[in-house]
Amino acid sequence: MLRIFLFLVLFFSFSSNAQESKIFNECLEKETISDTLDCLEHCFMLFICHEVNNDLTNLKLKDSQENLIATISINDDGIFLLEDYNTSNLTLLSALKRVVLFTSKEAEKIKEYPLNLTNKKVEIKLTFRSLKNGEIIAVNDSGKTIYKFESKKEQEESLENNTSRILSPPIYPGCKFKDLEKRKKCMSSKIEKFVVENYNTELLDFVPSLSGIVRIDVSFKININGEVSDVIAKGPYKLLEFEAVRVFNSLPKMLPGQVNGKNVTVSYSMPIFYEVENNKTDKN
Repeated sequence: MLRIFLFLVLFFSFSSNAQESKIFNECLEKETISDTLDCLEHCFMLFICHEVNNDLTNLKLKDSQENLIATISINDDGIFLLEDYNTSNLTLLSALKRVVLFTSKEAEKIKEYPLNLTNKKVEIKLTFRSLKNGEIIAVNDSGKTIYKFESKKEQEESLENNTSRILSPPIYPGCKFKDLEKRKKCMSSKIEKFVVENYNTELLDFVPSLSGIVRIDVSFKININGEVSDVIAKGPYKLLEFEAVRVFNSLPKMLPGQVNGKNVTVSYSMPIFYEVENNKTDKN
């Protein structure tokens, strides 16, 4: 008998995808592999800091300082893979995983790059520090400050006193709550229900020797019209990836996210976990 349990965790960020693509393009104009990897290293660190900044209210630094160390490799398809990491901070880890997932869209550019980047590695070494004045900074392994964050107090005061800076996430049908946390929890729950009801789990019978925890990482955007776009799925089997893309592309239209009262495209990542207790299928 096949038993499957589905767990969904939803993260979102107002992503500067145009800016990231521009910087990536600049890295791929370098003339040597060494210069390219140095540029990509700097890009990844900036992107990670940007994602942390979007979730700064949840960042808790133990003893006012925490490190983020990671190794990101490039496979034959030009896709960045998180090979290894060392951090116990969930906010930093979530930001790291989101950035690696979002950069999947750059795979074609990496494959077409005239210099061979296959199996090359990008090393990330960041230290996040909380200063006495309440400011939070990120420094690289040379001790150079590469990013300055607003203090949590400044962010809270800014959001309270300047309504033009309030970030409003997309609204899933039936989730129009004034409280943003209720709205996000409702959206996560609704998407979970939608995926559970629409993902064709019978496809798992066609995957050989499938057992234990199976993970499919899905990234997608909700554009300025409230429509799902740019769905990317990464998993152990193409069949499961294609089904994930199909399901997420069929999500209903939503009210788009807004910044300063203007509709914006919002990027999401959602890891899907299947726990397969037994997958023995008769193939007569």
